[in-house]
Amino acid sequence: MTDLNELEPERPPRLLSRAALPVFSTFFLWGFGTGALWMVRPLTAFDLGGSVFLVGVVAAFSAAPRMFGAPLAGSLADRVGRRPVVVAGAVLHGVAVAGQAFTTSYTPFLLLEFISGFGVAVWVTGSSALLADFTRTSNRGRGVALRNTSQRLGILAGPLAGGIFAAIFDLQAVFLFIAGTKVGVVIISWFLIAETHEP
Repeated sequence: MTDLNELEPERPPRLLSRAALPVFSTFFLWGFGTGALWMVRPLTAFDLGGSVFLVGVVAAFSAAPRMFGAPLAGSLADRVGRRPVVVAGAVLHGVAVAGQAFTTSYTPFLLLEFISGFGVAVWVTGSSALLADFTRTSNRGRGVALRNTSQRLGILAGPLAGGIFAAIFDLQAVFLFIAGTKVGVVIISWFLIAETHEP
């Protein structure tokens, strides 16, 4: 039986190395924004829609585009590379969230949530492919664990940061904070992470 590691002539960077730090930093930043979004999205949806049911509709609109966004992103990641897909997902999500900061009615907020969810699907798929390239069969389990730990640390801190922003400023400021985390993801992904896939 062929050892899969023999098919990968170049050993990727160690998981705890200077080269790996930007990769896991993006997962932390993404989780940081996501945690804040989990806090502010239902509050704003309720303020704009006026009912718990419409809060649920917003959550569904966030999840719906992931069904077709993920396969599309996977195909693009194999054709144009991982990094452009990762950046595109972060830009889409960040722009949509920034737009939500300035919405004053429910329908535009809902439509922006759909775009935001599509951006999430694109980023999750691209970053998952990048992580798979970055690891080997011998350390992939640890790589996935580090990804989850990094992202969950961000998700743990995100609602606290969102609460501070909301208390000092308002809910609008929380959306801008979340968009700012996506700017960080874009900068790190484009300038500090090498492309891992040859189209």
